[in-house]
Amino acid sequence: MTRRTLSEVEEEVPSPGPAGASPLSHGPATASELNGLADTLFAEKVSDEDWVRAAELYRQAAEMGFLEAQFSYGVRLAHGQGVPQNFEESVKWLAKAARQGHPGAQDSLGVRYATGQGVAQNDEAAALWFRKAAEQGHSVAQFNLGLAYVHGQGVEQSYPHAYAWFSLSAEQGDSIAAESRDRVKEAFTADEVAKAERASGNLRLAVALLRGQDS
Repeated sequence: MTRRTLSEVEEEVPSPGPAGASPLSHGPATASELNGLADTLFAEKVSDEDWVRAAELYRQAAEMGFLEAQFSYGVRLAHGQGVPQNFEESVKWLAKAARQGHPGAQDSLGVRYATGQGVAQNDEAAALWFRKAAEQGHSVAQFNLGLAYVHGQGVEQSYPHAYAWFSLSAEQGDSIAAESRDRVKEAFTADEVAKAERASGNLRLAVALLRGQDS
């Protein structure tokens, strides 16, 4: 199949219509192409209208079932980028993507449950979604799950578990996770540090195995 340029795709996509207009009225452009054009408009924003256009394209692609667009549209709704902020609608789209295994959506949905934005506040649900994303290697979710273990939110408080998840996140370059890991480490005895390091190694292996099974 011949790869089309963004300008060629954009010519096939109508301007956003009135509320209730069919999201499938974009002509022959595919969901992947719509999502790619939205990514470009969002990243190369020149005016606010670019973000409005991007959000509409994300919506159309999301309605077509395109996973990345469902996640991106959920994020745009949560932050009010190109579309009025709407946490309830954001949760709907993030949940669609999260249930299909999208780690970014899983982490974002965990944040919504942790903060009670767009959904009833639920620490257990937040920790569950953080864990699903963390086990896929999502560094932010690994940090968020570490915080849950520090504060005992949705999980039983455990500094060794917090240390292990902070370590995995830090290994991916998250400096805040590294600082959090080191602060937790200060509360350990030498023996506890050795146990925490072994736990981190075991967790690292478990995550690698889980990711291998999903690939």
